[in-house]
Amino acid sequence: MANWIVFETTDSVIEILWDVALAFFVVRLAALYAALTLLPAWSLMFLLHHLHHNLPPSIVSIWKGNPHLLACVLTWLAALAAAWFLVRKFEVPRVWPFRLAMGASGAVVGMGMEAVVSGMGYEFLGWERMEDLVVVGGGWKMGMGAVVGMATMPVLAMGPERWLEKRAAVLRHRQREKMGEV
Repeated sequence: MANWIVFETTDSVIEILWDVALAFFVVRLAALYAALTLLPAWSLMFLLHHLHHNLPPSIVSIWKGNPHLLACVLTWLAALAAAWFLVRKFEVPRVWPFRLAMGASGAVVGMGMEAVVSGMGYEFLGWERMEDLVVVGGGWKMGMGAVVGMATMPVLAMGPERWLEKRAAVLRHRQREKMGEV
């Protein structure tokens, strides 16, 4: 019998395929991260901008005082929630270069989303100003703050994640002691 080999699989081929799969995983996470961060932030900004007359005076005073700072903070909170969800859903390892790659590529995708939405708003919706958007609307300082926060949030979430896991382990141990298993 002849031993037919279509191609020879060496370690380098396997490594290349693994790198391609890992890059695809990071790009997919980046797209999801950008969407899960910016869509809630845009929605909250839209609601605050158009429904501020129905809000309590304390929130309206914060909104009227510095709307771009509020937009930046809303982006950070949405980024924290999105990072937390994606890390749990896809079991992202607690390796800071991998998480930084996920966050940085998500921030780049998010800036692209901002550019597309602002261009569509200018072209089709007749926007004169781009102030309704999170990154573009706040000027370059607030925009960079939102982008840096979005890029580093998966890494920054590792600290509370460790603390919560330790706390959960302690609570599980106490529950086992209470039930007499330990």
